[in-house]
Amino acid sequence: MIYASSNRELDITLDANSIQMWFLHSDVVSKLDVSDKYIGWLDEAERLRYDRFQLSRSKRHYLIGQSMLRNVLSCYENKEPAEWKFITNEYGKPALVEQVSGQELYFNLSHSNDAYVLVVARHENVGVDIEFSKRHRRIEKIAKRHFSSREFESLMALPKEDQLDRFYILWTLKEAYIKARGMGLAISLQQFGFEFNENAKSLTGFWESDSLEDSAGEWQFWQFEPVKYYPVSLAVAVESGSSVTKLEALNLESLDTAVELDLSVLQSC
Repeated sequence: MIYASSNRELDITLDANSIQMWFLHSDVVSKLDVSDKYIGWLDEAERLRYDRFQLSRSKRHYLIGQSMLRNVLSCYENKEPAEWKFITNEYGKPALVEQVSGQELYFNLSHSNDAYVLVVARHENVGVDIEFSKRHRRIEKIAKRHFSSREFESLMALPKEDQLDRFYILWTLKEAYIKARGMGLAISLQQFGFEFNENAKSLTGFWESDSLEDSAGEWQFWQFEPVKYYPVSLAVAVESGSSVTKLEALNLESLDTAVELDLSVLQSC
């Protein structure tokens, strides 16, 4: 169980109108003592995957992510972290084997460098992505290959000093969407895109090609930067006529303690 810093049990309530995001930042991760207790939480498949990692850094990243997921889920249901059972779809997206309380519970986890973000919702199509944006990339080559022509032209029209930030905003938005769809890179990143108001440089819209057989109007997107150089994007699809109206965030100070986080939305559509 995760406790508040005051050592009281966290009071977690999640309804269909809200989404909760949990952050574990790199400065905390670097100090974590990842003990055998957390290895004991892994199921057989997870333990085999853990053992297959050759690098100790990769083992540590995987164990921290799975431990974070299991411990956070236990804030929503009366289950011990080791009791959670998962299944993956044909594209590798994990979900719970069975729902416990009658209220469906869904999640998505992302990590970059030493930072993690976990989103928990009552909606199945939810996805999140975090990236370390100080890592310079050959953005023109990547964007030309993976972005739509409109997105690429818009990106290249920006002043040089603004292009890297826009690249990571687009990349995290696209990753969040394909993760929410549960299909990963089986969806071409060129088959959907995001529009920006170039004067205000703000996100204004989302579009999809007909081949995706999806409804763009059911999707909501948000973009944040909870820590400098770590942009985060969140995507969720809800039934027509419904919407997510409340976002809540918690910051993990360890794998067992958390505090509420005042999270500012930078952009949304």
